[in-house]
Amino acid sequence: MIIQPLTVCSKSSRTAGRQGKLAVALGLALCCVAPLSLAETAFESSRESDKALLEAAGKKNGVVDQALASTAKSVGEGNPSLSFNTDKGNLNLSQSALDLNRQSDDAAVSLGFGFGPNPGVTAAGSVLLHPNMAIGGRLHTESKLTDVVLNAVGDLGSSGLRLQGAVNYMTGKQDFDFYRSRETARLSQFGYYGSASWFNPGASDLGLQSMGVALWGAKAKNHSQFDTLSYVDETSDAWVLTRDHRLISAGSLAGGALELQYAPAENLVLKGAFGMERMSFPFSDGSQETTRKPYLDLKLTFAADEKNQFAFGAKTGAAERRIDVEWQRPTFSLVAFNANGVEKTSGRWGVGVNFDILALLGNKKSSGGVSLASSLRPRPQQNSSELLKTAMTRPTQLPSTFLAKVDPTGLERTIVEKSSLPPGGVVDAQGNLRIPVGEGQGQVFDSQRNQASFTDSVYKMEGNVLVVNVSALPHPQSLDQYSLHVRDGNQAVWLVTFDTVKQ
Repeated sequence: MIIQPLTVCSKSSRTAGRQGKLAVALGLALCCVAPLSLAETAFESSRESDKALLEAAGKKNGVVDQALASTAKSVGEGNPSLSFNTDKGNLNLSQSALDLNRQSDDAAVSLGFGFGPNPGVTAAGSVLLHPNMAIGGRLHTESKLTDVVLNAVGDLGSSGLRLQGAVNYMTGKQDFDFYRSRETARLSQFGYYGSASWFNPGASDLGLQSMGVALWGAKAKNHSQFDTLSYVDETSDAWVLTRDHRLISAGSLAGGALELQYAPAENLVLKGAFGMERMSFPFSDGSQETTRKPYLDLKLTFAADEKNQFAFGAKTGAAERRIDVEWQRPTFSLVAFNANGVEKTSGRWGVGVNFDILALLGNKKSSGGVSLASSLRPRPQQNSSELLKTAMTRPTQLPSTFLAKVDPTGLERTIVEKSSLPPGGVVDAQGNLRIPVGEGQGQVFDSQRNQASFTDSVYKMEGNVLVVNVSALPHPQSLDQYSLHVRDGNQAVWLVTFDTVKQ
């Protein structure tokens, strides 16, 4: 008898004002209770003297003395309020509202809604800590995924050098197809990104704008365990026993690339990265699968006019293949994407709309008359909008799908050839080999494997039938020889031998 197992194997002026504005905008974006807007209105005084006094107070850095407060109280009777204007914005205090608008580009906030198989919400924001430094973040959540990215970007003075760092945490659920079943696993993933870039100091916005190097990586973790399932299939000449342990391998990623940004025309900007990625998956049998592939990502941004920009992006590497399309207006953008990871069930796609909250509030300076090449060009202390946008954007190199796949070594397959069995030998529905031996109640003794003593726990007698738990046999390295003696009810001793072969 031969048993053959086959193992299948993501310019500031005053800190207090900047943080206050960002807090108000973020609160409006994230609450999502109802569309809100801040009115930039001030009560008109019916008395010219009152109006003159209010304006004079606003020009003195917003310092209001007791006499001014008394005069303002008579303005708009029935709804006591105080309003004054400054060169930084306007302030309206009333019983029901606090509106603060500052006309500066020291913060950015966006709120997006996604549509598709798993609709979600995306909120992003950034703030200038210094004319040369910005921090930001992005939160995306949907029914099966939560993705958080934190960014820090800084220009080293006027040296033309920029450093950027980002961390990413993802958690969610993903379906996996096993041998004959599908399960949903809970996963998490940590990622990191770092880059150093050099800016072209030339006067022209055209040509090479920046270049640098980037390093990134990610590591996934599986938080789910599934029961082992067994299957028995009979062919014309054999029984096929399959045990699926339903294991998931969580992988890791490391990559590096050269990054470039180039503007061939005033209304056209090309950004790309070229490098290598290495991805590894450890398996249950101690082996490891390692994949190395070239990495490439390209993004082409085109401005049809001052109010319409279109972007097309694509990337490919060891971990992910992704396509992005975007149409951007001054106050909102429409986006669509399709991403495919290492597992066929990891594919994601969606369509969404993102709103620029500060632009909707009229709290953002217009970029009219500025070319696309100029608006996207990194320039220390001269392009705060580009710095803010970078701080709230998810680095393209970070995988947006989980680095997880079905562990092929979790599938064990054993083939029992019918021709090798003695008369009456069969394999039952539970995958046990059943061999009639002698007569009456039998007893197993002196079992060996490769001429060494072997446990009897894989054998049992049911009357005169020897039952072998095939799934409990060790995996053969090449050829394993088994022998055992059975004493039947008539005290006759029988020798039973069989081999297991690796395939």
